[in-house]
Amino acid sequence: LELEQREAEAQFALKSKLGFIAKVSHELRNPLHGMLTLSELLNQAHLPVREAKAAAALHRQSGVLRRIVDDLLDIAQLEIGNLRIRSERVDLADVLSDAVTVARGTVPVGVDLTAVPVAPALRFIVGDEDRIRQMVANLVSNALKHTAVGNVTVEVDQAPTDGQARISVTDSGSGIDPDDIHRLFEPYERGKGEGTAGVGLGLAIVGKILEDHGGGIELREIGRAHV
Repeated sequence: LELEQREAEAQFALKSKLGFIAKVSHELRNPLHGMLTLSELLNQAHLPVREAKAAAALHRQSGVLRRIVDDLLDIAQLEIGNLRIRSERVDLADVLSDAVTVARGTVPVGVDLTAVPVAPALRFIVGDEDRIRQMVANLVSNALKHTAVGNVTVEVDQAPTDGQARISVTDSGSGIDPDDIHRLFEPYERGKGEGTAGVGLGLAIVGKILEDHGGGIELREIGRAHV
């Protein structure tokens, strides 16, 4: 009975903490949106070269901060079960194409980012389109962070175990320390070494989205993630 009480208290404390994180993240979104809007207007103005570079840097950093806040809000809502997963028809060809298009601006020089055409039989699935787009975007972003030169490829194939569609993001990056693999999908965990900027939420969000869809994620070989 005492153990059950302690577990209940721990769950309550965790839910309270996550609720606080969600509330603070939500409150930060409005001023961040204003910062991004103003910095975008500055980018469109005809500023001198020095000021234009500063405005561009401000816009980029505001975008980074917004993504961190969005990730904090998402992981908190996913953990406490406040984020509902819709059931709708999802076109994976569009999802992959859009993920590559959006990521183009962050692709390092010397890296080739491509999406392999999706086979007609695997093109459509049922799920939450917005969350699946977020999941693929997070995986692509993570692969690009760890690939200084080479390739990042996004594709859909058929899982041999159950025949379901499987999204794969493959990179030719530096690889992952074997000691890190077991914890990379835990919130606030990051790999060791270079290219580990961020707060360690992107892959945790991927894992939660897949869990809520009844799926899972597997990391195998060097730099290869199968969903």
